[in-house]
Amino acid sequence: MDTVPVSITYHKQKSSTARIRDGKIVLRISNLVSRREQQRHIDHLTEKMMGVWDKQEKKVKLSLEPVLRELANHGERGGDLEDVGNLEKGVELLLSTGVAYFLLLKRADVKKTKVQKIGQKVMLLVPVEDEGLDLDMAEEALWKFLVKDQVKVLEQRLDDLREGWLEEEFSKLTLKKVMTRWGSCEKRRGLIMLSVKLLLVEPKLLDYVCVHELAHLRHANHADLFWELVESKMPDWKVQRKRLREYE
Repeated sequence: MDTVPVSITYHKQKSSTARIRDGKIVLRISNLVSRREQQRHIDHLTEKMMGVWDKQEKKVKLSLEPVLRELANHGERGGDLEDVGNLEKGVELLLSTGVAYFLLLKRADVKKTKVQKIGQKVMLLVPVEDEGLDLDMAEEALWKFLVKDQVKVLEQRLDDLREGWLEEEFSKLTLKKVMTRWGSCEKRRGLIMLSVKLLLVEPKLLDYVCVHELAHLRHANHADLFWELVESKMPDWKVQRKRLREYE
């Protein structure tokens, strides 16, 4: 395992805490205990957080960077980003909803990377003065595009899953690029939120999250009745939940 950077600060609290932030382990150690006790806190919390770090490293990171990097390589091999008619320079992006986009690069008079859709072709417009594709900016632009373009597709998927199973209806679906949860449901107003990163998981995992949030339209908590409802639609929900934990 690679060496993990550890940052240590001291504070006037009785307890010591630890978390992972910005690619490092951050320790806040009590200043109200002896030095020997402080070192014990440091050793214990560091060992604990190394275990958390190791688990996170084993998770599959859901990112658009691999497909964008492949797209950038296609453009470089072509020697020119202008020729968007040459399909050999493009890359397919297949989503968990079953929608497939064909990504292409094109230099344009834009200040930053933008996305333009023509049919099922999605062009990433790159500023003329840029030497190549800025992966961070391209990924941000592509995520924003997917948030807008896939809402209707996922609304239909929710309706299809609900049909013949759940009488309650949702009033609105929102897609967001969130890091801490796969989805949420506000039962009273019928609002469902899904993480846009679900577009990169397997279709069955997407369906599990959709079923989970739809079930909250009837049961707000995770009591037995909630899980019984989920199981009536997806008997193998425990398997799918476990598999979903392999992603981040």
